[in-house]
Parts: sequence; structure tokens; C-alpha cells
Amino acid sequence: MATTFIVNVQKDSKEYALFSDGVCVSKTHFTRVDGECSLRDSIDGAQSGKVLSQSEYENAVTYAAADASSSIKKSRLPEVTYVVIRVAVPGNFFQQHQQITPDYRAELEKSADSAPLQVVPLMREIKAVSSIFPQAQMHAASDTAFYATLSAAARESGISSELTKTLEVYRFGINGLATASASARVHRVIGRDPEKSIVCHIGETVSVSAVSNGTAVDTSVGLSPASGFPIGSQAGDIDAAALLKIMRHKNLRPTEAELYLDSSCGVRAMAGTSDLHVLLKKISQNDGHASHALELLVYKIQQSIAASTVSLEGLDVLIFTGTAAVRSPELRFEILKKLKHLNILIHEERNNMVIGKDGVISQRNSPVKVVVLKSDEISEINAVVNQNKLTEAHKTSAA
Repeated sequence: MATTFIVNVQKDSKEYALFSDGVCVSKTHFTRVDGECSLRDSIDGAQSGKVLSQSEYENAVTYAAADASSSIKKSRLPEVTYVVIRVAVPGNFFQQHQQITPDYRAELEKSADSAPLQVVPLMREIKAVSSIFPQAQMHAASDTAFYATLSAAARESGISSELTKTLEVYRFGINGLATASASARVHRVIGRDPEKSIVCHIGETVSVSAVSNGTAVDTSVGLSPASGFPIGSQAGDIDAAALLKIMRHKNLRPTEAELYLDSSCGVRAMAGTSDLHVLLKKISQNDGHASHALELLVYKIQQSIAASTVSLEGLDVLIFTGTAAVRSPELRFEILKKLKHLNILIHEERNNMVIGKDGVISQRNSPVKVVVLKSDEISEINAVVNQNKLTEAHKTSAA
């Protein structure tokens, strides 16, 4: 019997779970929204409402590990055998699920200069978990592995091949684990596996991915989560000339510019909040800044959905996943109302009824089905350790 501790740390959320033989035993979820930290929910989804200090949030893994230990004792489970950590770091080396070895950590350290916003918090979390579970085997669940199948045209930019390879200037994507999970589970809702699907993930980060027969062929996000969409405090895609102008105006070095685009822009800069629920409430109160922020975000998502149909040469199913997409019928409606030319016919009543659950929100006669799927990133991460064991077994037998 294997006991696995899951670590899913993102910019403003931390999620931990304990699995025993593929079954989730306990789960803790911490969030940080507009500077306020809280323990959001447990395995049964009950809202705890517990407010945390910044220090408590930073040390969330200690609380989660204690909760996991309590569950192990209560259910008489073996001690933690495996730890699986979500890794969202740009680079060819990290675009595969693999065991975290000393060599892996060395590669992370090498990447700290080029991707500090992703690597530094990850290394801190790995160190903390290693000290809590020193006997456990550690594995990396690559959040970019799903996009390793992208063609050169979808991955590369208009620079020389030599520079592309040397600097690894590729479109690695984000939310690959969540997107892979949604693609694999949509069959349960519509009764078939779509040939041409687009997965729109809207949560702490936003991504739009084109999936052909379960394989990724395009994605909207490039080298880092700060690229793509103006969600939270992230700027999203920005014209290179505009970035240079900002850097000159603010006298920013490259690392400072990256931090600025990641933490001082987006919806929060435009409307004073990174919480989409609060944003929608402000719009209902005729807040012009909030309306402008949502309009910009929605427009960028609409553009990406339309663009994704090019790589698919059509569209069968549009999937909404991610916390914000699943919980907000208003946001989905705003996105879909200008996509009728893609043969998407929204059913308003169905859309309004599907909140926090799976369901179909398109009209029965809509040529393109629109599906809402709750994200199950944690289960996808848990499955990685089995994939890694199979890979290692294959390498051993081949040798």
C-alpha cells in the first residue's frame, strides 16, 4: 500500500493532499487574495473560513503535513512513501515527469537566474517537504509535459534557430496538468472523446489550449505564467516595444521588469482587486475600472479561443475548467456571447445552473458543445508517480 503526499504550490495558492492507493484521504487548500490569506476548504469542500497570517501562509506545508499525519494515524495508513510536487518551470529538461534527484535539483538551481519567480519558491518548498518526509521518494509532476507535442510552428518565435535552441525560447505553456485532466474526463459528460477540443482554464492563471484527439497542438501561454492574459496581478501578453518603454520610464533591470509584469499589473492594477468574484460585484455597482478590466480579460480570452480553431481546423467541444470558470456563469456568458460565429450556441438557463459542478451549458442543437468541468489537478499529479515508476522500469529493462 502506497501513501502519497501531493504538493501543488502556485503564485497565490497552495494545495496539499494525501492519497492512499489512488484515493484522496485528506486535502488542505490555502489561498492569498488581495493580500488576505486563508485556509479555504478540506476534502469535503466545507469552507473553513480560517484567516491566516502571512507567516502561517508561507509555512502552510507544515500545517498540511500535520493534517496528513493525523489522517495517516486515524486511518492506520503507512507513512508517506512518495511526495509528488507540481513543477511549472520553463525549459526542455523540465518538460517531463521525473524523479527529483540531486541532479534534478542542480538543474533547478541553474534555472534560478532565468526563471526566479518560478524556481525560487519551488526550491524552498522542495527543501521544506524533504525535511518533513526525509524517507519519501520525491517526484516532479511537470505542468508543461502535456505541451511537449506542440509543433515547431506552435512553439517557436520569429528569431534565429540558433538563438531559439541556445536560450530555449519556446512556448512551454502552463496549466498542462489541469488541461490534460479535463481532456481525459470530458468523455464522462458528453459520452464521447472529442476530436477537436479547446480547453479554457480560468483560475489563478488563464490558458487556452487546442487539443486534437487528446494531444496538445497549441497553447496561449509562452515562457512564464506572466505571459498570456491580464489575470490577477499579471500583465499578460505585452508588446515588446511597450515593455521597453516601461523599462526605460521606470529604469527597470530585466529581473525587475519580470517582477513588475508578474506582480504589479493585470486586473488588480486596473480594478484594485485580483478576485474575479469581487470584480463582478464591482461591475454590478457600475465601477468603470472593473468593467474595463473584465472587458480586456474577456476580449483576450475570446481572441485565443478563436485563434485555437486554426490549429484544429474546426471545433467540436469547448471546455471550461479552473475555479473561476467553474464558479462564474457571468464570466462564461461574457466570453461566449461573441463566439456565435464559431457555431457556439449558449443555453442561458443551463449556464446559470452550472455553478461549481460539471455540466453541458450549450443548446442541444449547438454544433459545438460547451462543457464545464471541475478541475482535478491533484488527481492528475497523484497519477504521475505511477507514470514515473513505469518509465524507470522501462529504462532498467532496456539497459
